[in-house]
Amino acid sequence: MVCVPDMDVLCRIMIAPTLETGLQLNFMAMLFGGQIDANDFHYFGWNFQFMQHYFEEAGFMEVKKEESFGLFQDTSEFRPLGIPISLNAIAIK
Repeated sequence: MVCVPDMDVLCRIMIAPTLETGLQLNFMAMLFGGQIDANDFHYFGWNFQFMQHYFEEAGFMEVKKEESFGLFQDTSEFRPLGIPISLNAIAIK
């Protein structure tokens, strides 16, 4: 199980002509991490196509997207503007 910011979704939001500057800054933090400490950085942007490719290269036989894991409230459940921004996936070896 893995959850990361979904670059496809976040990029579509970022280029929306009606998005206010303040909201753009919030979404930039989702793209690159909040950068409030040494561990709060995103070094790579994932979408399902990339994730599936790398999991399959590593020998995983099944990779599927999940809307929610339903385990607990964290950023994998975050829906700013009503839009889920997390790429949640399960890979089975």
